[in-house]
Amino acid sequence: MVYSSVAQTAILPVQDVLGLDESARMNTPAGNEACWKWRLIPSQLTEAHQRQLKKWAETYHRG
Repeated sequence: MVYSSVAQTAILPVQDVLGLDESARMNTPAGNEACWKWRLIPSQLTEAHQRQLKKWAETYHRG
């Protein structure tokens, strides 16, 4: 849905692309434990993910 927006800029959390659960949250509002500690491991973003992102970018003219 983010890519289909008319907004000039679309921000898509990579955790959503990867289908991760709440354990991969980047930040918890009003919390100070484990905030900003999640990191993307290079092998996590597979070619299948890259193809999906490319497809969305082409479909919604974001590239």
